[in-house]
Amino acid sequence: MAVIAIAGLPGSGKSGLMKGLQHQGYSCYDDINRIWRGNLSMARSEAQRGQNLVVSDIMFCEESWRKRLETELGVPVHWIFFENNPWQCAKNSLYRFMFEKPDRPLQEEIGKIQALSRNYQPVADIRPVVRADSNVN
Repeated sequence: MAVIAIAGLPGSGKSGLMKGLQHQGYSCYDDINRIWRGNLSMARSEAQRGQNLVVSDIMFCEESWRKRLETELGVPVHWIFFENNPWQCAKNSLYRFMFEKPDRPLQEEIGKIQALSRNYQPVADIRPVVRADSNVN
């Protein structure tokens, strides 16, 4: 059983990485904080049954949220961090707003990038931020 948790700013590439892991059989909890109690309860149950799972949330940019997940999940967690690159994350959020998801609240995402990047310190298994337009010719 493997439990992977992904930390990164909005627009860093967390959801894309999760999709790849989902294709490998991982159960996914993207933005686990949206419904913390319900999602955590389901994730803990799956982990205890031996299911591979991956969880992500922008709040994992804060160490206190990472510790909370580890404590409440009750199983060992492998952390993957996206680098703290607010400029590229903001560009990715703008790209996503313009070409993929125009209903996303762009200003809110930019505000979260600003706020979280101030104290976000990736500590291990650090990945570069994915460029949203890298598949565009």
